[in-house]
Amino acid sequence: MIERIKSYLDSLNLKFWTLVQLQGSRDEIYTVGSEIESIRKVKDSFFVINVFVDHDNYTGNSGVKLPFRSSWEEAKALIDKSVKNAKHIKNPFYRIDQEKYKYQSVNNSIDVSAINHLRDIITVPNSVDLSSSEYFLNNFKETFFNSAGNSYELERGSIILDKVFLSKDHEVESQFMLEFADIDHVDIDELVKNQAKFTVDSLAATLPVTGRYKVVFTGEVLENFFDFFRFHALGSNFYNKTSIFKRDEKVTDMDLTIHSQPFIKGLDTRPADLLGYPMKDFVVLENGVLKNIIVNNRYSQYLQIPFTGELGNFVIEPGKLSYDDMIREEGTLVVSKISTFSPRELTGDFSAEIRLAYLNKDGKQIPLKGGSFSGNLRDFKEIFLSKEVAKFNHYIGPKAVALEGVSVAG
Repeated sequence: MIERIKSYLDSLNLKFWTLVQLQGSRDEIYTVGSEIESIRKVKDSFFVINVFVDHDNYTGNSGVKLPFRSSWEEAKALIDKSVKNAKHIKNPFYRIDQEKYKYQSVNNSIDVSAINHLRDIITVPNSVDLSSSEYFLNNFKETFFNSAGNSYELERGSIILDKVFLSKDHEVESQFMLEFADIDHVDIDELVKNQAKFTVDSLAATLPVTGRYKVVFTGEVLENFFDFFRFHALGSNFYNKTSIFKRDEKVTDMDLTIHSQPFIKGLDTRPADLLGYPMKDFVVLENGVLKNIIVNNRYSQYLQIPFTGELGNFVIEPGKLSYDDMIREEGTLVVSKISTFSPRELTGDFSAEIRLAYLNKDGKQIPLKGGSFSGNLRDFKEIFLSKEVAKFNHYIGPKAVALEGVSVAG
């Protein structure tokens, strides 16, 4: 089928086309308590086709997802419909080079034995009962082709861990679900122990006192913490005039260095972008200065600036402080669990309801819950970053991030 699709796409005299075959497998284990309830394996394969056309000084594109078991008549009809749709898309004209490239080899797949090993090594602390667990091992193989004659294969995997704990003393349920692409560098025991501690501590937690605090953010809060900087560094937002950043200027007083690293283990690891242009490492922010606007082939032409390639793994450079030193100061508030945290990408505003936090008082960590914290990333002059690193979901960066003077409402 692949060769037939390629031949047909070539016959259409398109500006450009890409074809990706995705083969996915998912191993699933479900437990009630520590006993296995069921084991499943799911497989799926499909094609993704993107076509590009020039018309009336515009460049149009359209894509289609083609089930692996489609007949040739169904495939041809979907491709023809996609070409027709592309002719109605009016993006300003841009070139797509028909060049041959060599790609860096990337294989981040995870062996199926890892899911059983992970289940075997996890021990549940005596302070809680394990209500249920779910383990998902996802592996994808991506085979890419384009009209320039380029091709590559990419294999990558991830493990999703979902556990629900119950306090032994009261009816308190606590859940965490995280995805890991770099399972070898995750302290699973620490995660489980922390979650058990959160479950128990939430029983004794009280409402925080309203005021301004040095707040240390950890865990799930961090995944979207730096979205403001990602948003304003994107070339598409420069082109649409929604970015407030300027290249080679200091865009924040905070000492932040952020990289795009597409080849390290992560959920955004890949050798090439969606057109087949090779990915590469580059600095986004260096000590608060915007060194590069993130632009793919299209936006580099629109903005007439150097091509960086699309964004790979968005990596925040760690700091020099130990986590223990960051939380040691009297009156420091460590936020561990929240409702939802989605900072406004455009403005930098952030807020969230506190599900569990710890106040350092008289050398003790006092559990708190309820109330909320809020602020705006543009208002802070200084940021504190731990030297320890965390890797989960799409986050790769310091294990803990602290800001002085965050508003907390009790």
